[in-house]
Amino acid sequence: MNKEWTCHIVEDLLPNYLEGLTSDETNQFIEEHVNTCDKCNELYMEMKTNVSTDENIPKTELNFFKKVKKARLFASVSSIIIAIIGAYLLYSSEFSYTNEPSVLAGAITEFTSFDNHSPEAYVLESREVNGRLIVYFKDVNNPDVYGFAQFVKGWNQKYRIIRVNSNPVPFASGFAIYQFDTRGGTYYAVGCAQCTEPLNGYELPFAAGIEDSEIFSFEIRHHQFLNIHSDDEIQQVLQEQTGEVYTYQLDRSELKLLDSEGNDITDLDKTVDTTGSSGSGTGKAETFLLYVFMTIVLLLGGVLARYFWSEK
Repeated sequence: MNKEWTCHIVEDLLPNYLEGLTSDETNQFIEEHVNTCDKCNELYMEMKTNVSTDENIPKTELNFFKKVKKARLFASVSSIIIAIIGAYLLYSSEFSYTNEPSVLAGAITEFTSFDNHSPEAYVLESREVNGRLIVYFKDVNNPDVYGFAQFVKGWNQKYRIIRVNSNPVPFASGFAIYQFDTRGGTYYAVGCAQCTEPLNGYELPFAAGIEDSEIFSFEIRHHQFLNIHSDDEIQQVLQEQTGEVYTYQLDRSELKLLDSEGNDITDLDKTVDTTGSSGSGTGKAETFLLYVFMTIVLLLGGVLARYFWSEK
């Protein structure tokens, strides 16, 4: 066979040969020719090199796509983690106070700093009931002003301030009453800073009408105290005593301070007439708004995570 024709035939067969598609006899024919023909041998080596390069391309692309997938996964996980951290920081920025008296005093002072009658708080007593921390305090700059502050406890074991009420009180002892509501019901906080002799007790009058009233008497056991009384328990006792199903309301105008004999010595503790005196009351947005913002942050993180993961 003419050598030129043989070269043409080998050139046509080389692609199939390199792909392993030719028979053994054809392979032997091609190999014998390539070994004796420099031109075909050079073409063979060139085609072989190109085939090797082409075979490596899918592996390179595969590695690239693996890196892209890892990057997308990292971005998705990072979005979720950042959202969780952001929500936690938002939560911690609100629930940030411990129950140390100095910390609570600073929280009250800061919380009321924008009020016209802002007190400089000094914490006297504190008690927790139904997830609420009630703090009884006095104003360092005004000896007639006492108040109560409400804190709610978070799952991080720290507190968020939600309300402060302070007013001048007409008693030298600092005796004051504060009514507050929780999910567990209504409560009455009774605080006193200097309930010394002859003060030995106090009466809380509850009225169900103009003529129907009942008295609850409590003994003073410490010169400084903060007592918490449950309205549900008081209502239950009153209904058991009277046999009537009424809703009794605390009548502050009939509040009395007692000596050890049970005598009314309210006037002895009175110092000034606080009628017309101004106090302050400051509240904060409900806790559920905080959870709304936290939910928005988490949802945003979820949206970003989905975007990064599904991006093509």
